Amino acid sequence: MRTIVAVTMVTAMTVAIATGRPLQDPPPGMARYSVVLLKAGPKWQSHSGDERTRLLKAHLAYFRERVIDGGLVAVGPASGGEVIGILISPGTVEQATALANGDPAVKAGELVPVVYGWLGTAGIGAGYVERAKAKPLEDLPFDSLQFAILTRGPNYSPDTTPEIEILQAGHMEHIGAMARSGRLVSAGPFIDGGSLRGLFIFRCTPEEAREAASGDPMLKAGRLVIEFVTWTPNVDVIPAGKKE
Repeated sequence: MRTIVAVTMVTAMTVAIATGRPLQDPPPGMARYSVVLLKAGPKWQSHSGDERTRLLKAHLAYFRERVIDGGLVAVGPASGGEVIGILISPGTVEQATALANGDPAVKAGELVPVVYGWLGTAGIGAGYVERAKAKPLEDLPFDSLQFAILTRGPNYSPDTTPEIEILQAGHMEHIGAMARSGRLVSAGPFIDGGSLRGLFIFRCTPEEAREAASGDPMLKAGRLVIEFVTWTPNVDVIPAGKKE
């Protein structure tokens, strides 16, 4: 089953990234999501003392409610870049945007959400509702994942040439190898993401993720560039990869 999902994921990623035409329907083994990137807002870190404590508690409680009611399947802070937090929703971009705008921290101007449609590995957040009902999210154990966004590089073009087809084949092979190694645990193309082409989620150290991704022929050729942040959702939110 893991091999089937890996091959499907590779094919979906490559079609979307190589052609610049996003996939609209999830193939087997994948599902439609919205990814919410939370960035610093105009009043970032402007609250302090008891006011900040109340805001943080309300922020965390709001996300717990959204997990329990099914609006979110993954929640967690991020570090190492401009992205401060990452949410994954099974809803549409419009629904996820409305959900994110209801966050007390967004309302207070501490955070600003940027939302993209995404086709990712199916099964994200399985069992999360039951765990969230049992304990607040901050009391559940956390995972440490590497969240990597692929964007168009300086040498990107939608053209198809024999040379680009060779790069695409190498790109497919490389994604499959990362998935089979167990390090790449989820991936997929953005839907109408503009310059954003795809997303990798690794379960390994930052150094291991960068090393694994660096062998991608598309990155080497400058057709794509990649940006990493460390993401800390609750454990078991992202299905575990399995080595083959």
